[in-house]
Amino acid sequence: MTLPKNFIIGLFVFLFFFNRVGLPFGISFDMLLTPFLLFYIFTEKALKYVYKAMGVLFVFGVIHFFSGVYFKEFVVSNLVFITLVIGVVSFYLRAKRIDFFDEIIHRITQLNGFFTIIALLMLFFLKSTYLWYLVPYTSNAEALPRLKLFTEEASHYSFLLLPLFYYWLYQCMQNFSWRTFGYFVSIVLSLLLSFSLGVLSVIAFTLIVVLLLYSRSILQNKRYRRLVFFSFIVILTLGLLVYFFFPINPLSIRIHNLMNGLDTSGRGRTYESFEIAWRVLQLNYPLTGIGLGQFKLIGRDVLLYYYKYHTIPAIVRLPNAFAETLVAFGILGALFRILFQVYFAIKGTIFNNVFQTSLFLSLFIYQFTGGFLFHSFEYYFWVLAATPIFKNFEKQQFFN
Repeated sequence: MTLPKNFIIGLFVFLFFFNRVGLPFGISFDMLLTPFLLFYIFTEKALKYVYKAMGVLFVFGVIHFFSGVYFKEFVVSNLVFITLVIGVVSFYLRAKRIDFFDEIIHRITQLNGFFTIIALLMLFFLKSTYLWYLVPYTSNAEALPRLKLFTEEASHYSFLLLPLFYYWLYQCMQNFSWRTFGYFVSIVLSLLLSFSLGVLSVIAFTLIVVLLLYSRSILQNKRYRRLVFFSFIVILTLGLLVYFFFPINPLSIRIHNLMNGLDTSGRGRTYESFEIAWRVLQLNYPLTGIGLGQFKLIGRDVLLYYYKYHTIPAIVRLPNAFAETLVAFGILGALFRILFQVYFAIKGTIFNNVFQTSLFLSLFIYQFTGGFLFHSFEYYFWVLAATPIFKNFEKQQFFN
């Protein structure tokens, strides 16, 4: 199937910004595209990938069904997961053949900068918070407007920027120009405005690991040595200025709350999700889990007792992708998830490419600190991490 280049670029851009806009019940536009994507997979003679994924899902599904499930929620969630599989397989097939991903990233970055400016103008001149997230970012703090654009919340939007951040960072390092630097600054600005400490921490940790992994190549390159040293000085200087002249700021408040166990958002996205997931598994089936769509019913009482809610929430969920995997598919499913990721890391020889390495490490860390099992873009990013799309970021060429 041959599609016009501009149509593909437009589709990627549209899904990046508007995938869930205006749709009810958690439906997304990539989900609505499932029949067309399935037809595309069929024309590419690649249904075997769908069959393999559905085979694994079927085995777990049979075990869950005979263990006892809430049937309606079970069927709906499995159907949604199948649409997710079809979307990811079609993206994988297309990503291997597209040679204009640079153009897609350019268009997304340009439009993101435009929307960020619009959001700032709306906030300051119209006092509109339509494109901003106003839930308090930590305990004992007032709600701080955090950029979310058209996503559900600021952390979701911030996560979407991960591949853009690494792309422009490494473009600036490899072939610096004021234009690429401007694009990089616009992404950094959006990340800061969204103020997702989880995503920012993932980026910081990833860059430290990348520096260690490629330390020999960096030390052998005079330009990169200077760049790393200069970046370190700039970050340290800015940190000291903020510390001495603005000691009370949103970042210091949240770090203080994190260190003292007062940050409810950070706790809920990390160890509390795993504690709740394990309590649910202990009461049910630790090895294979309770099945898709069951936590909001079977795990509801465990979560309510854990947090001792005075007001019972309408919907309960675990804001952690790996904890969701653990509770839905058990220890076996969690191990399979890790092995699957490691397999594609090896198959994709990701450590030969600095972009792939960075994105893979970020995704691997992020799954333990947030995300959702049904978030399609997390899987699309895994495909990007496992596919050598940007040849100019390959180790030999990048450090040459």
